Amino acid sequence: MRLLIFLLKVVFCFAALSENKVWWGYEDDNWDAAGNWAAEGSPTLADQVFIDHRPAGTYTYPVLTDLNADAKCAVLKLSQYGSGGRLDITGGKLSVGNLAYIGIGASFACELNISCGELIVANNMFVPYGGETTVTMTGGNVSIGGSLSMMNQTIADGFINLLGGTIEAAALSWPAGIARFGHINIEEGALKINSAADYTAQLQALIDSGDITAYGSGTTRYDWISHPRAAFEIEYKGTSTILTAAIEDVNKAWNPSPADGGSVDTTGENVILTWSPGENTLLADGHDIYLGASFDDVNQAGRAEPEFKSNQTDTGYIPCPQLKANTTYYWRVDQITSSGIVKGNVWSFTTNSLIEDGLYTSAFGYDLNSNIVSTSVFSWYSSSGGQVSGPWLPLEGRENWTGDVLWWKSQIKQMMAANIDVLYVHLIMEHSWHDQNRINLFQALNELRKEGYDVPKVAPFLDPLITWDGAARPYPNLATTAGKDEFAAQYIRFFNQYYSVNEDAYADDYIARIDGRVVLDTWHVHLSTVNTASLTRQDLAQRLSAEFAAEHAIFSSGIYMVGTDGCALSFEDEQVVQFQQHAYFDTTDYNGIRTVQVKGGYWDQNIREPGYWLARSGGTHYKNAWNLVNADSAISRVYIESWNEYDEGSGIYAADCVNSPDLFDGRYYTPGSENDIWSESNDPYEYIKTTAAGAGIFNDTDNYNARILWHNIPDKIRAGEMLTANIIVQNSGDFSWTAANNYKLGQKITEPSEVLFGSNRYLIDDNSDEIGVYAEIFRGRPVIFELQIAAPQQSGVYTAHWQMLREGVLWFGEQLSIDIEVLAKSDLNYDGVVNGGDFKIIADSWLSRQCCPDDISNFDINEDDKINLLDFSVLAQDWLN
Repeated sequence: MRLLIFLLKVVFCFAALSENKVWWGYEDDNWDAAGNWAAEGSPTLADQVFIDHRPAGTYTYPVLTDLNADAKCAVLKLSQYGSGGRLDITGGKLSVGNLAYIGIGASFACELNISCGELIVANNMFVPYGGETTVTMTGGNVSIGGSLSMMNQTIADGFINLLGGTIEAAALSWPAGIARFGHINIEEGALKINSAADYTAQLQALIDSGDITAYGSGTTRYDWISHPRAAFEIEYKGTSTILTAAIEDVNKAWNPSPADGGSVDTTGENVILTWSPGENTLLADGHDIYLGASFDDVNQAGRAEPEFKSNQTDTGYIPCPQLKANTTYYWRVDQITSSGIVKGNVWSFTTNSLIEDGLYTSAFGYDLNSNIVSTSVFSWYSSSGGQVSGPWLPLEGRENWTGDVLWWKSQIKQMMAANIDVLYVHLIMEHSWHDQNRINLFQALNELRKEGYDVPKVAPFLDPLITWDGAARPYPNLATTAGKDEFAAQYIRFFNQYYSVNEDAYADDYIARIDGRVVLDTWHVHLSTVNTASLTRQDLAQRLSAEFAAEHAIFSSGIYMVGTDGCALSFEDEQVVQFQQHAYFDTTDYNGIRTVQVKGGYWDQNIREPGYWLARSGGTHYKNAWNLVNADSAISRVYIESWNEYDEGSGIYAADCVNSPDLFDGRYYTPGSENDIWSESNDPYEYIKTTAAGAGIFNDTDNYNARILWHNIPDKIRAGEMLTANIIVQNSGDFSWTAANNYKLGQKITEPSEVLFGSNRYLIDDNSDEIGVYAEIFRGRPVIFELQIAAPQQSGVYTAHWQMLREGVLWFGEQLSIDIEVLAKSDLNYDGVVNGGDFKIIADSWLSRQCCPDDISNFDINEDDKINLLDFSVLAQDWLN
């Protein structure tokens, strides 16, 4: 009873102290002036505040300046009783202890203008609750502890013009309704939703519907559209989603076609590059066009460089000669104005693959005796989310570890350059961000396979310690059906994600298998499960088979279980020291299989104190570890602790040697550690190269091997005809290729009667195929060789052979052998006879040429570099004969 009386006294006391404060502005526009309020006195955190226009007298609205450093109220209400309301914040700080209603009355209009200072709302902010509201921000910050709630009532009209500053809220509410109107226009400001939930889809939907514009304009508040030169950026960081906008220089060329980063089809008519001119471009000769296969070359080129193609008046350009297939091109259009040259952005496009359905290929599994090199791969990365505190900065910058498909493709190429066979992909509890990043990895693997890459295989690496915490995520009881289901469900989710973006006929081949069984990995399972020993091989195998075997037969043969040393499930097939020991080289013998974990180093003192440091010492310890691997013939599995474990500093990705180590101020570091170095030779690829060399000795792959993926050399050709053809070859050996090391494609003469169809050697271009990035054509990478085929003058059937070679060393790999029928020169339609059909082809070509002017060789029968009556004469003679 005493407690109840006390609480009632507190309530009555609070009620007596709190007031409704109505703005009258008797004295001036100063929020803190006591005489401006009724009841008199500036508001406190206990007071509701009402700001309305008044029907009589001169109205002065409140203005917060830097002098109002601690303005406050319990609830802020604009436009409830009068004809409208207005509040300006040009500095200072206004703290609202509960709700902010920027517009309440259904028939009133109000405005909130912020140019500097802070508005802090502890709960929701309504824009509006009812009526019509305009919020204009040119600076400052609005921080909302609850939801930014647009047009809350059924009759509500809210417009936010975010010209500058930041609005951040814990959530965004945007209800639908025919009588509601809501709009946000973003220019130099930012909208930030502070939530673990990903708001990307909702924001994109509002952009797509026109409810959010960038640098927009309109004749009324209801018809705004984005500026055509503006673009949005939505970035999800794991704890927040941020929406910003940017606009280009209006004097630059813009609106490229094909779109930047897009693709074009080169199999039909000529590709035409088009763009929209800048606002002040000269009408005559106002465009300089640059085109090439290197971003840097195109970006830096001037008119004296070969990338300069044309100065012209038209806003369209036809590349001549025609573009190569399966190639990324970069182009730039500078605008010539009366004030000088406005350099354009560098755009890119990729020409279509030579093969419509891609270059997917089959791959093999491993047997129990296979020597396999693997690494663990983590997916918890975005530009500024996930692990961000590692000591060894990535070569491309940590902000460029985006987790998107393009980034994953670059990471996979680095792993391939290291001759890595299997990726143990980190698997934790269901989480939209982590799951999407993992799917992005699987998508990247698929896209590379489609391009002809023989990528590493994947296996799930389940991390129970993160997946189940024993509280919000209870430990699964593996003695129960529910617990077994939950454990197996993690692996099922992994494979469903893989198959969601790998639907081709060879998708199964790139799931890691040993002894015909699908490989599963788990880490320290005993720490985060109950009755661990009750889980059996059949518990997992049967559940996976029931889920997948009908469409994927590989799940019918059981599972191959990998676990950590000393923490065994009863049915593990092999064990490894996996994230258990701080050692460069650590072996485990289990079930007749010797495994080893190798590590380049470890350094977690940016995130833990005191933490632990295992020195890199320029890579010497890692080289020694690989020497130990190859000195022990009993080892059959090598596990590299991590590819990209960042915060703990054990990854072997390409690193920034100049700016690393990146150590935090004020933390404890083991004495001497600050002098640790990534590479003795300042080589970003130190550990990739060491791995490639060591794995090349250890694994079962031949040093020299090649696979012919595709070609378009015709089996019929006209006598003397010149044409361009392509052979796509995949490096399937451990030794990487460059022109500098004399790797070539050659036509191989095996019999004296064979003839050359053009050159007998075709070189690798060391300036393309990213050799400037990865140094060589690494194992699994395809190369497109362009052949200039020259047919012999004599008709007949000829056999030709093409194969890879290392000049002066050996021919190697798959050999392409083709029987080519050489036809009469005038047989333009390749049907074996010269007749009226051929006459029609040359006539059509003469009357209407649709290709480049210099591309006439196919129809220039008499080889005088012209299509004219003399060609008709030769054709007629062949026809008569």
